[in-house]
Amino acid sequence: MIASLFALLAAAASVVSAAPTPAPVFTFAQVDISRTPGGADAAIAASQRVCAQATTTQLRDAITRAISKGETDIIVPALDRATDPAQRKALTCQLDHSKIQKKVCATFRADKDGNTISAATRAIIAENIKSADTNCAGADARFMVAPDGSTASAPKPAKTAAAPKPAATQASTKPTAQPGLVLSTKDGQFVRPTFAQIDISRTPGGSKEALAAAQKFCANSCSKEQQQTITDVSNKAEIDIFNPAIARATSQAQKDAIQCQKLRNKILKNLCANRSALKRGLTETVNETSKNIANNSKLVDALCPKVDPKFFI
Repeated sequence: MIASLFALLAAAASVVSAAPTPAPVFTFAQVDISRTPGGADAAIAASQRVCAQATTTQLRDAITRAISKGETDIIVPALDRATDPAQRKALTCQLDHSKIQKKVCATFRADKDGNTISAATRAIIAENIKSADTNCAGADARFMVAPDGSTASAPKPAKTAAAPKPAATQASTKPTAQPGLVLSTKDGQFVRPTFAQIDISRTPGGSKEALAAAQKFCANSCSKEQQQTITDVSNKAEIDIFNPAIARATSQAQKDAIQCQKLRNKILKNLCANRSALKRGLTETVNETSKNIANNSKLVDALCPKVDPKFFI
């Protein structure tokens, strides 16, 4: 697949240099390195092999668009659907690899030698590199999603006792509470997740979709420890990842895209804080976070439909 991509890139480059043409379009399958075995270094090397062949800004942008579309249409939805820890680990590894590839391609657009990843870009993707090395170690490739959306194996659901039959006398009008996604525990203690494991900032759609994604981690059925920990992790991501990336953005389009991500992350942060405060009886925090959720939701609906996902971090 990589060899055929090189040939296609060479042909596209000759056409681009000859005369103005419509922007080239690649499929995710043609550029995908997300299932590369290994951690961040393996992903960087695979990304360099692909992106170094794109000799023009137009071609590199086309690759970046294909990567973003693959994340938005394939990897992120698969991660949202996954409930098995091993499956989530594998898909998070894929997403980390994909984010690294996108940044490497952006680097080739700026770096003069075209063969190395700059220290500045390494700083930008430090969180993805760290997360890739964590999540890709021991990740089961059977659970990774292919460019066509298929997987080699799906996790078998755990056997459970048959649910009791509802009484036939009266239909319930109460909505059924959706169970939350319980993150990993060790010896009965909640394990602090990486931001990549809880990141909803790339969720397609508006506030409704962002709230639904956040609900998976912060449902009432989740422990207050999980809810508070996710609040802390998402808040740290806002400070360490989104704010610096917005400050470094070189165009309004890039700034708007990352701001959209930040707003979705705020929905996650405030929803988890709200649920945790409810369980702790902290009325003032409940009221404050409820207002924040409403405000962030309005801003997401106003901004996110207009942004270009290729600028997401």
